[in-house]
Amino acid sequence: MPCFVKLQTGITFLVPAYPGCPGEEAVKRVSVCPVLIPGCCWQGLDRCSQLEELSLDNNCIRHIEGASHWPLLQRLSLADNLISSIDDSGLDSLTRLQYLSLENNCITSMTGFQQISALSELYLSGNLVNNARSIFSLKVERSV
Repeated sequence: MPCFVKLQTGITFLVPAYPGCPGEEAVKRVSVCPVLIPGCCWQGLDRCSQLEELSLDNNCIRHIEGASHWPLLQRLSLADNLISSIDDSGLDSLTRLQYLSLENNCITSMTGFQQISALSELYLSGNLVNNARSIFSLKVERSV
């Protein structure tokens, strides 16, 4: 039985999670790009509680919403969108998030990134960060 994710826009996407997927709550990987979902409200993805990887690149997304619905999320790619801030995004609730790509958005501040505790890869090229010093507030893991 295939898995489907329906977003508020009314568009339904077939999600190739794995054969015999019992329902959207078991979906582990979703990639919806580039579909250009105007004003994507993330609805439908909130039922994917087992989500480990999510890619919504190039979808005209302005705000990150509903992150707390994905406690197992390890990889999140939101490159090539219109995101200006991660404040109040809920990303700090993602205690397993290791990889975050926000390349080519409209981010101007590093505020909020230091609260993402497991983050080990952060991609921000192509943004408008106005204070590079704030990068020093991020934790740095050193290998010996």
